[in-house]
Order: sequence, then C-alpha cells, then structure tokens
Amino acid sequence: MLQRRPVMGWLTGIVLWGGSLLASEPAPLRIDVGADPRRPTITWELGAGLSTPLRELTDDEAGKRFWLARVDEQGKGGLPLFGSYTRVGQSWRLTPAAKLSSGALYRATIVPTDGQSTSLDYSVPSAD
Repeated sequence: MLQRRPVMGWLTGIVLWGGSLLASEPAPLRIDVGADPRRPTITWELGAGLSTPLRELTDDEAGKRFWLARVDEQGKGGLPLFGSYTRVGQSWRLTPAAKLSSGALYRATIVPTDGQSTSLDYSVPSAD
C-alpha cells in the first residue's frame, strides 16, 4: 500500500503534488514494485524546473537528498537504508541493497532544496 505523506505539512503536500499534477509533470517521487514487493525501486523525477546543482548530483550527493528508511511504531523514520543510486535521464533511482521486511512500513524521502521535503510511505505486504 502506497501513501503520500508530505513531511512539511498538508499545505506543502498540496503545493508539491498538486503543482506537479497541474503542470502535467509526473509526481516527483514514486515507488515501483515488481514481482517481489520486498525489492521495490524508488524513483525521484527531477523535473525541468530543477536548479543546475540538483541536476548534476553525484551518487554520494544524491544519497543526502533522497533515501529510504524503515518507519517505527511511533511513525518516525529511522536511518537511511543502504542501496545503489542510478541516474536515468531526468531521474534518480534507488534500489535497496537488501530485501525489505514483509509487513513493515518504509518511507522514501526527497529533499530537493533546503526547507522543502516530500515523502512517500510504502507498506510491504506480509508474506503468505
């Protein structure tokens, strides 16, 4: 189950997500689930209006602005998980190094500029 969750509050979420929809641009953050829901790919769409420094991020710099963390029972994200970052056109893709835990909640977060952040929650289905 995917849940969009603005980190800076509901107004920021409306501006970031609504602005993307009105401009016919893809949402800036998405989680793609393939055959194994414990192995998602998290994608950050950079968009045309992004500043040059963000378009020219290195892998290490991307990890400081874009990450995935497990969420605890109190709803707080933990430390970022290890993974590989790949630049594909106008997007960054994060693939976690290990399989995610079945039944756990994870939060993908992007911080494209100082003071702005957006996150998207992903609940890994329980193993049958």
